[in-house]
Amino acid sequence: MTKFLGIMSAKGGVGKTTTALNLAISMANFNQRVLLIDGNISTPHLGLHLNFFNNINTLHNVLSGEKNIFDVIYKHKSGLSLVLGDVSLNNNYNNNFTKIVRNLNGLFDYVILDSPAGLSQDNLNVIEAIDKSIIVVNPDILSCTEGLRLIKVLKSKGKEVIGIILNKVSKDKGEMSKESIEAMLGKKILLEIPEDKIFKKMLSEGKVLTHSHPNHKISEKYRELSAFLTGTEYKSKWKSITDYFKA
Repeated sequence: MTKFLGIMSAKGGVGKTTTALNLAISMANFNQRVLLIDGNISTPHLGLHLNFFNNINTLHNVLSGEKNIFDVIYKHKSGLSLVLGDVSLNNNYNNNFTKIVRNLNGLFDYVILDSPAGLSQDNLNVIEAIDKSIIVVNPDILSCTEGLRLIKVLKSKGKEVIGIILNKVSKDKGEMSKESIEAMLGKKILLEIPEDKIFKKMLSEGKVLTHSHPNHKISEKYRELSAFLTGTEYKSKWKSITDYFKA
């Protein structure tokens, strides 16, 4: 049985697509059949992160009836399977996203959807297609407030929120604490990712940290979460995000 997982946020700029890519590759490295789909129909970003978007067939070709979903699945060199979106702003498509995604049941261990930010129709389509979700927030009141709003919508739709990925942590005094965020959102923080210039470097080079730098401390944290999600026994090399800032 395929597990359909949404990587979601209600606010743009929190690092959701970067998170989805790094987590999906890390999960695939645990011998899981993982397909990552760009669920941001209006403004897809997944291919832009990989410098992989010219002269290819995309999810939009499937939505318009031109192609079958299996014609638009690409293999990243990490082993991760990908379905990308059309960055040319092609609006000629039908709204049969959920049916297309759910028809993949049984063909992969995990289908991960990188959702758009906010609560647009695109995001509601992703919510309909998934079983469970992980919410990405930054340690500030605006991001967490929007995250809480998204959690309430997911709950109203009967979708489970596994937990929170807290991204772009710098340990500044003005940041919300892990404890206050968990209390506000009512969900456990599964992973804390520090603010690090390496992510801008990866974006400029079209690379993904967990693939190109598997021994980096942040890659190690993604492995720890991936082990938890896939039910794999794994012992992390460092205890908490505090270790990152001490190094």
